Amino acid sequence: MSPLALILDLLGVLVAALLLGLAAWGVGIAILAWVVTRAALGPFVLARAAAGLTVAAIVYVGLALALTLALPA
Repeated sequence: MSPLALILDLLGVLVAALLLGLAAWGVGIAILAWVVTRAALGPFVLARAAAGLTVAAIVYVGLALALTLALPA
């Protein structure tokens, strides 16, 4: 694997980790708001949290496959 490909793969993993962290943070804030206020979570909050987790999971799985199935140099 070329050094550029390795750098790009590692950068992609970092981006995926950032996306997962942001999505988890959003879900945590939504749950905390529900615990504090006991108000019903709005559909926008739930949709945003679900979309964030979905996008992060897709990116993470795609990068895991790319790293696993990388062609030898």
